[in-house]
Amino acid sequence: MGLWFWKGEASGNDFVVLVDEEVDEEVVRRLCDRHRGIGSDGLLVLTRGEGETPVFRMRFWNPDGSVATFCGNGARVALLVAGRLGWISPGRVCWFEAADGMHRGWWEPAGSGCWSGGRAGVSLRIRTSRQLDSEAVYVHSGTHHVLVRVSRGNDELFRRAVARWRWARSVSPEGTNVSIYWEEGGKVHIRTYEKGVEGETLSCGTAVAALGWWISEQSSGRTFVAIWTRGGELVWRPIDRFQGWLEGAAQLVFRGEWIGGV
Repeated sequence: MGLWFWKGEASGNDFVVLVDEEVDEEVVRRLCDRHRGIGSDGLLVLTRGEGETPVFRMRFWNPDGSVATFCGNGARVALLVAGRLGWISPGRVCWFEAADGMHRGWWEPAGSGCWSGGRAGVSLRIRTSRQLDSEAVYVHSGTHHVLVRVSRGNDELFRRAVARWRWARSVSPEGTNVSIYWEEGGKVHIRTYEKGVEGETLSCGTAVAALGWWISEQSSGRTFVAIWTRGGELVWRPIDRFQGWLEGAAQLVFRGEWIGGV
């Protein structure tokens, strides 16, 4: 018997979602493999909560099989699945639990009768931050991030930033995600190298949250910060000084059955 799964994406960051299943590192690696499996930037397992708080619990694995504390875009896809399962209602804020604690979330359909996609938002809290040098800052927004300010978003500057910071033990013993960001055409852009994926993804929600928070810190009074990833626009909307909403487009792409064995 196979595993029934959902496939979804949030700003180009794609995920396999299972419901009420137990997996190990090997199963995660097989399902996330883009050549021999379903293919994704990570895997989520959702379980229904016993009451209203939390409505559901979310566990997240990187495609290399390692466990991650939180994934912002993954959580936004999880909210769509919870909506399709009838656990939450459109436009209503709910509580859900991840490895790093409790979060709030919501989703809104793209139009009347559309239950496969739309917009979704999730609350994140900034745990800690520190300036690393004149161009780089460390921010923990659910996981480790180094943000490096650059003049332009070319491949050479991206590679240099990753080479310097990905395994910098002074930042985190297990390594860190690395992003470069720059302004172009009146917009803020970001590119992110994700640990556990060990490559660039089209979008990273916690990286956008980290950068949105950092920009808000530098310019108090901003009610939102729009940031452009390679997968599209995401918005950071502050709730208070150390907490905010990560908002953007998300959709469920298909549902299927994995019959490759577990």
